[in-house]
Amino acid sequence: MMRRFLLVLVLLAVLGLPGLGFTAAAPRQGGALVYSLDGSPDRLDPNLSGLRPAQIVFFQIFDPLVVRDPKDNTIKPWLATSWTVSPDGKTYTFRLRTGVRFHDGTAFDAAAVKFNFDRTHNPALGARCGGCAVGFYESADVVTPTTVRIHLKSPWAPFLDAASLFYRMTSPAGVRKVGDQDFGRYPVGTGPFRFVEWAPNDHVTLDRNPDYNWAPSLFTHQGPAYIDRVTFRIIREPSTRVGALQSGELQVTTAVSPQDFQRLAHDPRFRPIVGLAPGSPYNWAINVTKAPTDDLAVRQAMEWGINRDLIARVAYGPFQSYGAYRPAYTLLSPVTWGYDKGSELYRYNPAKAKEVLDAAGWKVGPDGVRARGGQRLVIVFNAWEHGIPELVQSELRSIGMDVKIGIYDALTVNEDQRKGESHLSPLPGARTDPDVLSAFLHSRNVGGGGFNFSFIKDPALDRLFDEGATEVNTARLRRGTTSRSSRPRSKTCGSTRRGSSRGSTTRGWRREPGAGRGRRVGLAGPHGAIHQLPAAPQRDRGHRRARAGVADDPSRPRRSGAAHGGRRAGVGGATPADSAQPRPRPAALPAARGRRTAVRGGRSGPVAALRPADH
Repeated sequence: MMRRFLLVLVLLAVLGLPGLGFTAAAPRQGGALVYSLDGSPDRLDPNLSGLRPAQIVFFQIFDPLVVRDPKDNTIKPWLATSWTVSPDGKTYTFRLRTGVRFHDGTAFDAAAVKFNFDRTHNPALGARCGGCAVGFYESADVVTPTTVRIHLKSPWAPFLDAASLFYRMTSPAGVRKVGDQDFGRYPVGTGPFRFVEWAPNDHVTLDRNPDYNWAPSLFTHQGPAYIDRVTFRIIREPSTRVGALQSGELQVTTAVSPQDFQRLAHDPRFRPIVGLAPGSPYNWAINVTKAPTDDLAVRQAMEWGINRDLIARVAYGPFQSYGAYRPAYTLLSPVTWGYDKGSELYRYNPAKAKEVLDAAGWKVGPDGVRARGGQRLVIVFNAWEHGIPELVQSELRSIGMDVKIGIYDALTVNEDQRKGESHLSPLPGARTDPDVLSAFLHSRNVGGGGFNFSFIKDPALDRLFDEGATEVNTARLRRGTTSRSSRPRSKTCGSTRRGSSRGSTTRGWRREPGAGRGRRVGLAGPHGAIHQLPAAPQRDRGHRRARAGVADDPSRPRRSGAAHGGRRAGVGGATPADSAQPRPRPAALPAARGRRTAVRGGRSGPVAALRPADH
């Protein structure tokens, strides 16, 4: 699960993917990038993890078979050079690149592709991949070392879209070496960056893969990364992240408050970028199995009782002048193909909300909170940030609901969602295909690694999703999308909308002492292609360069530099026993209140790369 829109602040960085409007200077080799995350990854395993902090990191380590070109929305080759689809739509045959090797030196081939598909769909491993072919994948055959055939149980129209996002190639040898559950601590892929170390709750470090030369054709640079090292620092406090960015300790930070955004957007070193984000806007999953939200009247009242316009204006005001964060009134954002304005339901109507509650027997008590049969109308809302929950609390209080707010880290919220312990929880997700809705609402995604945190099990809704997944006629599929996006709200009301269909990023530049000219900043697209653009060399603030690569035995500890205060951390990934002590952080600035957002770009959040400025 991931947060919905783009907002990144970059102080010293790069931009150069096609279509983003910069003229590049000559590439330059070297340098280090420090990128802050607002939460810790759970595991760096693309087969098993679907959480955003992990994805931002492991998208640099692992490559997919194909990639969606944002310029024309078509699927292009990556690790696969070509593919064919059988007439019945159930078999995909991929021809693979030759000469590709994993970071441990083993060859990428058809057997590796089969291994990854089988592993992702092994129910014993509990993969968290709501966008994968759950229920559709049947098997994979190795035809030749460079040809693999994927068999589906029935046609599944979003398969190539899913292959571009969720099926990233892990090293079979790497998995077997440490085991399925530990591989996420010692990841081995084919990507432009190799894993170096992970100090839990402090940082993850990646180094340039010098052998990389298989980036997709839509990237301007196919060879090894220009940047030598990337360090992802985990900094949960937003004011600390912004302070570290301003001091030069970081080059990129995520999850910026509206107040900081407004202040820094007027700083000449920064310039905002607004992008359109398809998929599902910021939603809240409403648990339909836990009282009192098991009552349809309560769920409908929540829909009518929340003023999305007010939330957008109060929480997202500084972003709106840049075209970001508009109110959403359906499960799909308006820029998703197949979107139908006719599916917009439940406009703000507090009188209607009170009416349905009255009719259902929920009577207002002396303290203003409704009750029925001795049960008070209490809603538990667990989230990972302040700002929006308090606004929802105020809105629902006015119609007689008592909202109890719990703020936790993203991993804790995700575990709570899987157990169904709250009534209301955040549920965003970006996809280029409207089938993103099935990840949240199809009954097959209840439990396990699925993301149906509303716990809806509606056979009629399932049929609509299944029909859409097998439909290749675009006109019929578009009509079906309207039914799928409106039914959950009109019949089951398993989620409520809070956000918008637009995201924003911020890019900027600054002059560093001794670094010559300023550097431009920006985002490198949906796959976080840090390797695309170069940076001027700069001091690696976090760590000395490790001498050993990821092929080393992860059980052999190595010293990783003074930043660890003399503690030892395994190059293959720090273990709890020998992990580094968290480095001292800058003193926190006054806490910034309000809505925070996350790095997004397609599914995973892009990562900025560095290049010299052209002025």
